[in-house]
Amino acid sequence: MSKRGVCIPIVGVISFSSTKSIVLKAPNHTAVIYASNIPVYIRKLQRQKEYLTVAQMEELSETIMQHNQPYIPYPMCNKWGIESAELIKGVKCNKCGRFEMVKKINGWNCPNCGNIDRLAHIFTIHEWFALVSHTITNKECRNFLGIESHQLASRILNSMNLSRKGKSKNTTHYILEWEKLDNWKGRIDEK
Repeated sequence: MSKRGVCIPIVGVISFSSTKSIVLKAPNHTAVIYASNIPVYIRKLQRQKEYLTVAQMEELSETIMQHNQPYIPYPMCNKWGIESAELIKGVKCNKCGRFEMVKKINGWNCPNCGNIDRLAHIFTIHEWFALVSHTITNKECRNFLGIESHQLASRILNSMNLSRKGKSKNTTHYILEWEKLDNWKGRIDEK
């Protein structure tokens, strides 16, 4: 904004989307609020003067929209220095939280609670892309999901609307394009 000659005060705040979040030790210099409290927080901020006219705000808004790019901070393991071998493998049950689901004809079955979920693998594959790598191979898919069948892994990856790179079974990499993904946020919110 300063490159465009816009000088307005910026206030930092940490916002949690879920009210189930608990802050054990809040920083002294930054407010910590829930997303639902953002409007109240903004209204309480002291206003010293008018920094932008309505026309300037509309122009700034258009400029921001034209230059907007999605923020995709993945893969997270690289950022945080976590080895992928340290991650829990397997398909997670969305009812009991165990990583023990087994693929059967009717879907993914949880031996712990009996839950059946035909799409449980989708969340797990998305977690791979978020945590480990921008690409996944059939072998990596089998290892991460805890399955042995090469054909099952191929069917799963081919059903997920992923981009493909390479032609032979040993060099095919599947790529998730985060910008085109609509259901990912919904699945995270459900968890």
